[in-house]
Amino acid sequence: MLSNFEKAFADARKKGLATFSYQGKLYNTKYREERVLDELFKEYPALSNVYNANNTKISMANVDRQMLNKQYGGGGSIEHWFPDNEGAAEFPHPSLGKYNLEFFDSNLFKNTKNMKAAVLLDMLHGMKNDPNFKSLRDEFNNNWAPSEMDFIKQKYQTEGYKDEDLASYIDRTALDSYLRGGLSPHDDATLLADPEHQQYALMYRGLYKENDQPIDPYSPAQRAIIDKMKSYMTTLKY
Repeated sequence: MLSNFEKAFADARKKGLATFSYQGKLYNTKYREERVLDELFKEYPALSNVYNANNTKISMANVDRQMLNKQYGGGGSIEHWFPDNEGAAEFPHPSLGKYNLEFFDSNLFKNTKNMKAAVLLDMLHGMKNDPNFKSLRDEFNNNWAPSEMDFIKQKYQTEGYKDEDLASYIDRTALDSYLRGGLSPHDDATLLADPEHQQYALMYRGLYKENDQPIDPYSPAQRAIIDKMKSYMTTLKY
């Protein structure tokens, strides 16, 4: 049963109101996920070249979809769905025709700060549809350190799909992983608290070490490009 507040909230949304008053206080009628998108579009205006409030949705998968994600999806805590990706018959797009940032980890989804960061970083997948960002992304991809390219080629031998060439593998997996590391909005403490999932960001900041020596997979040229990306995402200039 809905509480009185929830009924007032639902009624205000149904009427198309931006705000409503309840017990003397003024409330916004947007859901938390909608407010997160609004904040991201304001803080990173370049996102609006691809995403907007009408074509993008943040959702939390139900229990059935959480299980299906392990079988048919990527198995991670969040999935970026492109509008035209119908998905498998057993695991279809949750809102076909829209970008959907679908969460499979309820703890991550409930933590607004971390959820917001996860959405931002997963949106990098779609930013290759922005010509300016794509140009920087392609430039990044053309400036691998030789030793890192050798490492990526080794991973490709075991992780590449059947009939997938190296370039497609890099575009599908490696490239955005490295970009997310460089563009992560998390502070150092948050990264250090979750080294398993924040490895690239830790390496980018010199906080990931082996034998007490920092591991740096980024070339100097790639670091300069990430600086340009940061500027473009927030100012539309670089």
